[in-house]
Amino acid sequence: MKTFIATVSNNKKTAGKGILHCEKNSVEGMLLPSESAHTPYIDVIYTSPYSSHADGAFIAIPAEGTRIIIQEIAGNYYYMSSIIGPDPHD
Repeated sequence: MKTFIATVSNNKKTAGKGILHCEKNSVEGMLLPSESAHTPYIDVIYTSPYSSHADGAFIAIPAEGTRIIIQEIAGNYYYMSSIIGPDPHD
């Protein structure tokens, strides 16, 4: 399991599917496989702190431009949290 910081580039193309797009060049610390060079983004699966399946869930999709923490688990990328506050590089 690896943890990265990424920036949401699109949260609308996959509306209703629970997927966020993050530009590859915005993912800090990630070494990307060469065979994926033709795809300008990675798919990040949205997660929630609460879900009861058909009865409801807590949903707060991060806006485009939001810096987020993601984790890679078994080749998939999962949204963990949004970063609130100053950029750590400033």
